[in-house]
Amino acid sequence: MPTPADRKTIVIGIDFGTTFSGVSWAFSGQPNNIEVITQWCSELNLNSDTEKTPTTLLYGNLQEKACWGYGIPASSADKCLKWFKLLLIDEEDLPTELRKSSQIATARRLLRQCNRDVVEVISSYLRHLWNHSIDCITRSTGKGLLRLCRFHVVVTIPAIWPEYSKARMRRAAEDAGILKSRPAGETVLSFVSEPEAAALATMYDLQCRPDIENGDHFVVCDAGGGTVDLISYEIVSTDPMVVREAVKGDGRLCGGVFLDEAFAQLLREKLGHNAWDAMTKDEAQRVLHNDWEHGIKRQFYGQDKDWIVVLPYNCSSVSGSKGLWRKPILTLDFSDLDPLFYEIAKQIEDLVHEQVQQVQQKYSQTPRYIFLVGGFGRCAYLHNLLDQCASTDFTEVLQSHGSKPWSAVCRGAVIRGLAQLNQCPEFAVKIESRIARVSYGTVFRQPYDPGIHKSVDKVWDENEMKWKADNQVKWYLKQGANVSETTPVSHSYYRLYAKPPKEIVVALCYSTTFPIPLRKDKSVKQLCTVTWTRRIDFETLPKYTNPAGKIFYHLQWEMAMVCDGVSLDFTITHNKMRMAAKNVSVEFNTHDGRF
Repeated sequence: MPTPADRKTIVIGIDFGTTFSGVSWAFSGQPNNIEVITQWCSELNLNSDTEKTPTTLLYGNLQEKACWGYGIPASSADKCLKWFKLLLIDEEDLPTELRKSSQIATARRLLRQCNRDVVEVISSYLRHLWNHSIDCITRSTGKGLLRLCRFHVVVTIPAIWPEYSKARMRRAAEDAGILKSRPAGETVLSFVSEPEAAALATMYDLQCRPDIENGDHFVVCDAGGGTVDLISYEIVSTDPMVVREAVKGDGRLCGGVFLDEAFAQLLREKLGHNAWDAMTKDEAQRVLHNDWEHGIKRQFYGQDKDWIVVLPYNCSSVSGSKGLWRKPILTLDFSDLDPLFYEIAKQIEDLVHEQVQQVQQKYSQTPRYIFLVGGFGRCAYLHNLLDQCASTDFTEVLQSHGSKPWSAVCRGAVIRGLAQLNQCPEFAVKIESRIARVSYGTVFRQPYDPGIHKSVDKVWDENEMKWKADNQVKWYLKQGANVSETTPVSHSYYRLYAKPPKEIVVALCYSTTFPIPLRKDKSVKQLCTVTWTRRIDFETLPKYTNPAGKIFYHLQWEMAMVCDGVSLDFTITHNKMRMAAKNVSVEFNTHDGRF
């Protein structure tokens, strides 16, 4: 049951995106009324009331004068920081296509030029986003209610990000002032994966449908500006709504920004570089904003018609012997636009097809629905292409209108926060189990076997006085396995001590590679260290005497890990007694992950 404090809470969901960011919120007393922040300060028309703002930042001479989002002048667009979110994780942990992308290279170059750390840049951006959002919430609720309410903030992060990224995001949030002290009480910060947040928003709407049944499968395609993420679920129960992740999700760098770049290149080719270069940056930005972003991009679905692009007058040219000026317009037709849309949409269709095939292979059943969400998920052309391909598999492609697709991730973050507070149980969506995207384990030694182990790993164990194989990895949660919040993953440990230690430290590791390595290599990285300090009566422990007659205390314990899709929690049990939280500390590695 929710506590009185929970009933006076404002849940704020932050979708810190690669290209665009958004914020939603709900008062715990009105959990069915999730509002989306808008009213952005903008240099261009038609942007102030949109559901998101660009994830861009432009520093002035002083940080306090930095411009952000829609407030950055078009003339400074090539100088502003963008795509910096992806720099939060180490380069070697980025997918290959991201690591080699021009966007990442540009982001690194601009970051070096402004001589700032990526956590500092993210915290600066989040500070602007947060302050604007709190101003909007204050106007809606009034200062009195805001002072009475605690904040529960849920930030979305990519599903494939390593654990250390959450520690860096937490530091950025702290530096942004999100966790600063408030009279109402401590602000709680938690995380949820972006595809899961999108799915929660989808299921929030889906559970009211009378045509869904137990055993149905569905795919959520979150097509954003930079990346496209997929996640699939099986419906376990409709009342209450309970689902489990069906297969491992997937993602790719094929979002809407690449279609934007292709259209800009088309204009350069049609106009000629001289005419294009004659436009000021403000003029070029207005063409792309008015006729493309708020016109062709949203309305083109493959129809055979002409599309007019209105150009600035300095793109006009003299025509004929009479010296008449051509009208400054450019006409585009199906043959111009279809190749642009098809190239990007086909990559997404391939990604969706692979996910559908995995569901079919595992369950011998075709997903019933494919839900399109995200900014690019509103694209009519993308819907039609997916619908044509999916119709042969008896799968329906559903695409909401209005603000729902673009705000799905930040709304899902709020739904996650409300669920954590146990608010609005009649609309709660329970995720019974998830698919592990990362393998978790520990590096250990085992008796050396020349038929199994490498000679380079052969070491002499002074305590047990036998040859051991070092650098072996025991994976107690493997990539692709089902993992549940209610079913911890446990592993037993033992150590030999000549005298009682002050503390016991266990280092855990992770790997994203497949097949999973059986020994420590460069793909195996340190996840965290778990330390416990409870005093143990060593005299009661079993004793071990090695061949040389030296006596050791044999300490055995069990460590359990619980994963909720993003965060990890650990508990330690010794002699059937669970260690108190005050005696167990976890420190996640925030560096390069090397041991």
